[in-house]
Amino acid sequence: MKSTREFAMRILAVFTCAILSGLLVLPIGTPAAQKTEVWVAGTMAPSLYDPADLHHNVVEDDMFDGVTTTVKVPYLRTLGLVTFPYTTPYDESIAGGALNTVNAIKAIRAEDPTGTIVIAGLSQGSDVIMIAIRQLEDEGYDTSNIKPLVQGNPSSNVGGLKTSFAFGYVPGVGITLGGDTTPTKTPVIQMRKQYDIVADMPQYINALAIVNAGLGFMLGQHSYNGPLYGPTHVVTTSADGMITDVFVPYEGIVPVLKPFEMLGVPHALLEPINQPVKDLIELGYDRSFYGVPGAYPGKPIRMGLVPPPRLLVPGLKKFMEDSAIAVQKYAALVVPDRTPPVTSVPEVNDDPPTVANETVMNQRTVDTETSKDTQDASLEDDATPSVRRKTDVFADKPAFKFSEPKRLKLLRERLGRSPLFGDNENKPRRMQSTDDKPSDKESEDESGTDSSTSSSLSGSTESTSSPSNSSESASSSSNTSSSGSASSSNSSNSEGAAA
Repeated sequence: MKSTREFAMRILAVFTCAILSGLLVLPIGTPAAQKTEVWVAGTMAPSLYDPADLHHNVVEDDMFDGVTTTVKVPYLRTLGLVTFPYTTPYDESIAGGALNTVNAIKAIRAEDPTGTIVIAGLSQGSDVIMIAIRQLEDEGYDTSNIKPLVQGNPSSNVGGLKTSFAFGYVPGVGITLGGDTTPTKTPVIQMRKQYDIVADMPQYINALAIVNAGLGFMLGQHSYNGPLYGPTHVVTTSADGMITDVFVPYEGIVPVLKPFEMLGVPHALLEPINQPVKDLIELGYDRSFYGVPGAYPGKPIRMGLVPPPRLLVPGLKKFMEDSAIAVQKYAALVVPDRTPPVTSVPEVNDDPPTVANETVMNQRTVDTETSKDTQDASLEDDATPSVRRKTDVFADKPAFKFSEPKRLKLLRERLGRSPLFGDNENKPRRMQSTDDKPSDKESEDESGTDSSTSSSLSGSTESTSSPSNSSESASSSSNTSSSGSASSSNSSNSEGAAA
């Protein structure tokens, strides 16, 4: 019994040691999968850079996260006479680069069979990568963990400088035209910039578009950096999913107008014409399928003569519309806007005045008119009977500020009520113009009337002084006062005529 228990304990100890040994040996014997970047640089004369430093990738994306090792593929990177004195033809350069790329991939795979290989290339390096991928696929090599990224690809199916022509050879440079980007097993991501003649060559013969793309290449459109999937980038995929095209739109003054800006032409003169010129440039391209999933061509598109009507008619219509807008902008620069500025109108308070405000205004008017009454007292005759104060006349009217003509009217009214003009109170008065002068006869009649009036006034004064006619004087006084009140009402009615 005891021996059986001891045997069981030994068996359990052996299994425990085996499990612990496996846990300790497993991490050491099986290393974790790594991510390696393979970089293939573009065309550049070796004398300008250290051959050991073949540039580096500056495009940002998640596909480069976790990269532990970077392998740079060495090759000639020449372009015939363009890279003088290193005049090796382009075709020979990319052939050697593709061979070195294939060898680098196989060496990395031998060290890490399960690791991910991110292979990126620029310009000529993109051509090298596509040739290497085609060779690996033709050999039946497993490319499932290889992720290619080509930037400024001259063999792009759309806009590639080589693929725009079906055949041909350029002497002095040593480049054979044609080619394509048609992977069958390895998904490829390609990044292209608008107006980069290497990867955005016009699809139709358009001299302005070709010159513009060439200037774009020279002015920096062939430099690729920043995020791969930007907010303005247009992504188009092929039907089989093997190609993902990332297109970077151009912003600002088109390259063909940039030399004028460098010469000092003001931006205000170039900006109105920028859009019409861009419309003419875009007549050399077919971008109708951009951004449509599965619409990217799986085969290369060669350059045509003229765009079809479906592209030409809308393009010309847009050019005419933008040209009209440009003319308006230039007219605004030549003829300044003379429209008067809009001024704010003060708000008018239409609310009826309150009782308190009306009382204050009446009191202010009474004080003002009382001071004016004392100033005009010198103009009145001493024999004038008791004249009613302005407060009695305008107590029941809304308060207002008298202007100069109304003061004259009030003075005429008072003179009309005076004894000197008592006989003429009820007679209508007519304004005479300066040309309407009275005749000599009329002047004599008026002088006779004035003398008779003064004699009657003197007789009236004598009668009031005698005691026998006191009762008649009292009745005459009462008639005079009543006549004065009637004259006040008549004078108000004839105020317009007196004026």
